[in-house]
Amino acid sequence: MRPVLFLLLCCASLAQAADAVSVTSLTFVGKNGQGETLGPDELKMPLVHMANAKVAAKINDRLFFERFEVMAPEKPGKVLSAADHIVLDSIHGQDFSVTLDSPRVLTIAFDAEGCGAYCENYASYYSFDTRNGHLVTVDELLTPAGMRAVDTRMQKERVAKYKAQLAQLRTDLKASRKKRAPKTKVDLSDLEERIAMNEDCLATAAAKDQAPATEPLTFYAVELVDKAFHVYRSRCSNHASRALDDVGDVMLAMPYSEMRPYLTSYAKALLLNEGDTLPVNSPYGQMLRGSLGGSTAVTMLLYKPTDNALSGVYFYDKHRTPIRIQGTVHGNDLELTECDDKGIEVAKIKLANAAGHLQGHWTGKKEFSLELNP
Repeated sequence: MRPVLFLLLCCASLAQAADAVSVTSLTFVGKNGQGETLGPDELKMPLVHMANAKVAAKINDRLFFERFEVMAPEKPGKVLSAADHIVLDSIHGQDFSVTLDSPRVLTIAFDAEGCGAYCENYASYYSFDTRNGHLVTVDELLTPAGMRAVDTRMQKERVAKYKAQLAQLRTDLKASRKKRAPKTKVDLSDLEERIAMNEDCLATAAAKDQAPATEPLTFYAVELVDKAFHVYRSRCSNHASRALDDVGDVMLAMPYSEMRPYLTSYAKALLLNEGDTLPVNSPYGQMLRGSLGGSTAVTMLLYKPTDNALSGVYFYDKHRTPIRIQGTVHGNDLELTECDDKGIEVAKIKLANAAGHLQGHWTGKKEFSLELNP
């Protein structure tokens, strides 16, 4: 009986690892941040479906928070609206695509238009471990040596592209100077501006020590696709001079097999299906689920922008309204402050971190226990 039992357990484990994922599209109906009514297909948002509803909810909440700073609707309808607490402060329009749907990883890419002082398109990428809903970060996938290797290759790629662009521009400039057409002066001025900008970009790309040696990918966007990392470095030009930037964003495709010496054991489990290594439990950057007072369901998201500073937000799951918090961390002890809209302190939160599990108290007019887990 033991071999049969072992086989059944293995099959159950594989079924869990390969939980099928489907992604449907929700359309936002309403006005954008500039007060313009959006068309039926101008802003789309993915909704993830899985047999494990808790994992799907964790992924959906993380995506909705990243895009709109709200939790995903508990019972989404056919469309999204302001009734789902969505306020479009800066997003003007949005589409998405699933760029990786493997047994262990789901990657969703967003192509959005953001508007502030000006409007501009930008891309964002989010990858999730489908076994537990964990948002995968690049520092979990690559060793420090691997991040340095990517940074070195990106630096060389950018230098090569700017050099090639400068060579073409200088050839065009030489040809334009031989012309006697009326618009030659305009052509010359444009080419000279392009050359000056690319020379500056080349100097920046060629500079050493652009980023900390152990975390160079802070400057990059990383997309997980079938069999390769896609690493993006945004264009050199600012918005005012982007019309002069013919190089634009630079992308590297780096096969997982080629990067194998630089992959962590967790990355090998996710991307090469080698072993079952899970991510290290951390309270930072993940949706934390728990309870206040032992009975009130809450969700929290914490960021650690520096060694000691903390910022974040938490929600009462019933009301799903974001409550801002900020504070500090010293060792395993976290201390956070909740303030009202006028900046007046409402409550203190003190938590102890034990391998990602947070336990402590929320203290306002009353004191309640608080417990959270990734």
